[in-house]
Amino acid sequence: MPPCHISTTRVTGESGASADSSVRHSAYPLYRYAGQRAKSQKVVENKVGGAPVYAREHWSRILSTVGYIGMLVGAIDPLEGSLVILPSSGLVALGTFIGRDDRRVFMYRTCVFVLIAAGVGALWGLSAAGGIGGLSGHSGWWGVLILPYVFGWFMGICGPGSPTWVLKLGIGVGVVYLLISVLILNRAVEQVAGVSALSGIAVAGVGVLTIAGCIVRLRHLRRAAQ
Repeated sequence: MPPCHISTTRVTGESGASADSSVRHSAYPLYRYAGQRAKSQKVVENKVGGAPVYAREHWSRILSTVGYIGMLVGAIDPLEGSLVILPSSGLVALGTFIGRDDRRVFMYRTCVFVLIAAGVGALWGLSAAGGIGGLSGHSGWWGVLILPYVFGWFMGICGPGSPTWVLKLGIGVGVVYLLISVLILNRAVEQVAGVSALSGIAVAGVGVLTIAGCIVRLRHLRRAAQ
């Protein structure tokens, strides 16, 4: 009897191990299929327009950041910097489009790009014609054609959706404009050829408008956060 008992136990153990192994092998394809299906569903859910959402948001953030930096840096020298501000405003609009943000925000930033393009074109056209006012022989009223450039830049910096860091740096750019206007007015008082008090007043106006616009937008963001 004892040998028979030992033999029976051994057979039972082997059959149990075989059954457990067969269960694992039969269940493995099911688990594998379920995992692949869940993964495929996750990829499909995270795609918008054929590209993963995280990739679109990543590139949208990069383009918008580079564009805003270009708009701020280029504003220090409005004439030469216009060649930087124009493509930078386009990058901001493109980043908004890629990020699938609110359609109204995209249209707003597209209008900003169009205004800047029109103003920059007029700026370089007038510069090629010899400038305006002073000894150029052209009326200072031609400067009205440059206003879309000024308003477009202002709208791009202080507009809806502008990050907090852009608004704070925009205040700094406004302070720089005020300092530049002081230098222009001093030269105008000294009657330096080609320098008029009107240009100094215009630069000061842009500085004040930029500072005020950024402060108002920051307050709006703080109220919305509360």
